[in-house]
Amino acid sequence: MTTRTETQDAALAVSRAIAAREIATRGADLLDPAFRYHGAAGMELDRDAYIGFMSALSDAFPDMVMTFEPVIVDGNRVGVHWVNQFTHQGAYMGVEPTGRAMVLTGTFIREVANGRVVEEWDTPDLFGMAGQLGLIPSAS
Repeated sequence: MTTRTETQDAALAVSRAIAAREIATRGADLLDPAFRYHGAAGMELDRDAYIGFMSALSDAFPDMVMTFEPVIVDGNRVGVHWVNQFTHQGAYMGVEPTGRAMVLTGTFIREVANGRVVEEWDTPDLFGMAGQLGLIPSAS
């Protein structure tokens, strides 16, 4: 039987691998082969596409520091509000590096089975990110 701590650790290990720029090498161990990602604006990714997408994110923002508060474990699901602080140092989604320090927030729920994440529902603040990248007028 998997403990609450093991479930939480498996869910957060994915984010920690992204922040450490290790998702390309560790993703297959952390994510179930049938993994599905459900993101903002209807984004749907399988395991390989997710690993590629998150690798590009960590390459563009290599100084990423993520924090998780609160973390809620309910059975085999882990809900997390996350805060990601980083500097835009590489091209990302067609935007050349700006050198801007940024903060991105969001919430995800990850489902864990047999020590691996099998599904994720994620709601990053893409509007806030677009403003920080200078793509839209900022509220500040």
